[in-house]
Amino acid sequence: MTDRLNFVLSDFKRLDADIEKLSEIFMAEKIAITGANGFLGMWLICLVEYINRTKEKDIQLFLIDKSCSQFEKISTNLTTRYEFIKCKIESLTSIPLDVDFFIHAAGNPDARDYLEDPLGGFSTDTCGALNLLKHLKDSEKLKSFIFTSTGWLSSKEILQPNLNEGLKRYVESKECAERIIFAASDQIKLPVTIVRLYSYFGPFQKLSSPWVVNEFVRSALVSKGLKLYSSGESKRALMYGADLAVSIAKALCACKKSNVLEVGSVDSITIWDLANKIASIFDISTMKIERSMISKDNESDFVPSLELKEMSLTKNTDIDSALTRTIRWYQEFENNES
Repeated sequence: MTDRLNFVLSDFKRLDADIEKLSEIFMAEKIAITGANGFLGMWLICLVEYINRTKEKDIQLFLIDKSCSQFEKISTNLTTRYEFIKCKIESLTSIPLDVDFFIHAAGNPDARDYLEDPLGGFSTDTCGALNLLKHLKDSEKLKSFIFTSTGWLSSKEILQPNLNEGLKRYVESKECAERIIFAASDQIKLPVTIVRLYSYFGPFQKLSSPWVVNEFVRSALVSKGLKLYSSGESKRALMYGADLAVSIAKALCACKKSNVLEVGSVDSITIWDLANKIASIFDISTMKIERSMISKDNESDFVPSLELKEMSLTKNTDIDSALTRTIRWYQEFENNES
């Protein structure tokens, strides 16, 4: 059985054409990442490791997160030079002034937590942004700053009255943070790009997370059956972790001030079709898919509204391969930890 790091590094091989172009821009720079222990942060770390190994670069990483639990599981195999600061983004006391690129990915996308602790979520998104910008205002070397936000801010679906209160609070928190970032862009001339993310999945996402792929896979592993709590007609633009990391890196290299980009899969899939794909991977003969026949009026699509050719990948990971890889990851590394 391969280790976690090499499992993920192999996913970048199919994206090598896009990564080759990135490596021409990333030479020996230092990249800072907040939320380094989270899903996107971990994939970005692995992308840098892949570039350093295969393109003979010396990119250094400055990593920030309140936890390093996931990072510790790959850190011993890293060849990339790094510094890990374990603290909340609101409590960060300094940032190296020689950082070339900055990706601010700290935050919690789990809407359930915005119901239980809305102040905590708002604090990370807004107070965290303010604290970070305070330290970045004197940085003269910074070429590009990425802030990861949510695709719900571009989606008309968020206006639907049936959407839960936690999700609405999460979106409001991200909107506040965007306004702070844009204000900083004007005041301290920060080269900002806002990246609004849609649905993503794959390794480094906990099996216990409430996202649709995770819920289906967890159900299949535990009960050998799948259950939909809707008609299954709503759509998701699901993007695999490797594709997401490369897309974010492409946005970072674009270095466009006050730009908003949507990042999600170019293809969408209904929840019903997704359930059937996962069922087939586990062997449909042992599966029973239960479907709730509620009105489609209570469904909500979550797909990008803008076509951005600059974010398209030469050869994106197809949904079947991505699901197979994700399920294998959970079976090998996560199933006994949930």
